[in-house]
Amino acid sequence: MSRAELKRLQFVEFDLEIPDTIGVAIGKSSRVVCCVGSRGSSESSIDLSKPKRIEGDGTISLIKVSEEYGVQYFVLVTSIGTTKFSLLGTLFNLYGGFLN
Repeated sequence: MSRAELKRLQFVEFDLEIPDTIGVAIGKSSRVVCCVGSRGSSESSIDLSKPKRIEGDGTISLIKVSEEYGVQYFVLVTSIGTTKFSLLGTLFNLYGGFLN
């Protein structure tokens, strides 16, 4: 990217579990990069429902709203399933239905 393009880049925080905030965050954007994660570094307990709610259902909501707002490019960045065997991915799928 050129310096001029980098200056136009915006990072917008919103809550994937509050659908009304998604459209406001997208605004008139033509591109969306989704790199969500459901586990914050400050959390002390594991919530098995969070991956499906955030990384699953939340990402689906973001894709749908992006389409409604006319986003031309949607990039999904994820590390789920990037190895041949992922214990974490397998557990989430078994107990949370995350990858289904």
